Amino acid sequence: MNQGYGYINNETPELSIAVLPEYRKRGIGTQLIVHLLDRIKNLYPAISLSVSLENPALRLYQCLGFEIVGQSNDSLTMKKQLKSS
Repeated sequence: MNQGYGYINNETPELSIAVLPEYRKRGIGTQLIVHLLDRIKNLYPAISLSVSLENPALRLYQCLGFEIVGQSNDSLTMKKQLKSS
């Protein structure tokens, strides 16, 4: 299995998302993530991602409940708990 920068373990899927610059700041990324989280909330215990410290989306991820679980240079690994254990 290929492990990305947001890899935590084999049971936690990694989220990777990109919005083209001309479509940013329109809520598209937020809608995509909120919809995804709703669809997978009963399928996985958690979801993870990696984000640069300078990426404006960091604040969005924090607002959506992602928590920092690691840091490597200027990149954070974040995790959102989906199901209670």
